[in-house]
Amino acid sequence: MPYASCLLISFIWGSNFILMNRAAQALGPVDIAVCRLWVGGGVLLMWWWWSDRQQLAARDWPHIALVALIGNTAPFVIVPLLVARDFGHSFFALMITFVPLITILSSVVLLRQWPTWRQMVGVLVGLAALMTLFWEGLSRGITAPKLALAFTVPMVYALANTYVRWKLASAPTIPMTSFFFLLGGLFLVPLWTSTEALQQLSLVGPADPQRWPASLASIAWLGIVGTGLAGVMFVRLIQTHGPLFAGMITYLMPLVALGWGVYDHETITLRQMLAMTIVLATVTMVQSSQNEGR
Repeated sequence: MPYASCLLISFIWGSNFILMNRAAQALGPVDIAVCRLWVGGGVLLMWWWWSDRQQLAARDWPHIALVALIGNTAPFVIVPLLVARDFGHSFFALMITFVPLITILSSVVLLRQWPTWRQMVGVLVGLAALMTLFWEGLSRGITAPKLALAFTVPMVYALANTYVRWKLASAPTIPMTSFFFLLGGLFLVPLWTSTEALQQLSLVGPADPQRWPASLASIAWLGIVGTGLAGVMFVRLIQTHGPLFAGMITYLMPLVALGWGVYDHETITLRQMLAMTIVLATVTMVQSSQNEGR
């Protein structure tokens, strides 16, 4: 069952990139972030209301707010911003594959779990793959600051995932995940409602919005399935099997995104395929070392 969940989440999240691309035809990155967070959080809140209504403990709320602030604000804006304007979804998906490798490092600090030798080798090889990705990005005309900004996404995700395992492993999954999203959207409201800030940060929507029906349909799917359903499944995997196991979704996410990239006529280069091969082989080695320790 956990492996089936990983496969399903991989397909859903690998498809999220093309949906964000479609939504960006009419909406800005902050619009996309707030809408999908609130739709996903609202769906989970209704699910919780009609299910067992397990209550969150008072001690959980500061940790939930911190995870929402760290993991569900900036990354949800950065991804649609870069996917739609610079990277393309098949290329950006490769950045997410670094989540397990960064998780190893964050687990040392937060969980006091020291890596095995194979995990350490995986981190070093993963850094080599990252350099390959940076080289590929620069050759596409993507600036170094934007590449660095993209790398903050897997870094923040890995930290947030490890923190959930550290402080919220026993919290009820559905209401906790719901408030991850609802609070994340709430924290973005000051930026969302400030026209001046959006303009200064180049976060405004397209000057000539197009294909509203497709954009709204994409947002609905992103919120209900790509954020709400997949999110609660992923958080449950973190709670029960740990953040490194949950990071198995990165096995197939790039492949799914690559398939959508081919469908969308994106440029797929040899360096991009090489980086993906290195990262996936590295994550496989890291994951197998974890399974041996079980």
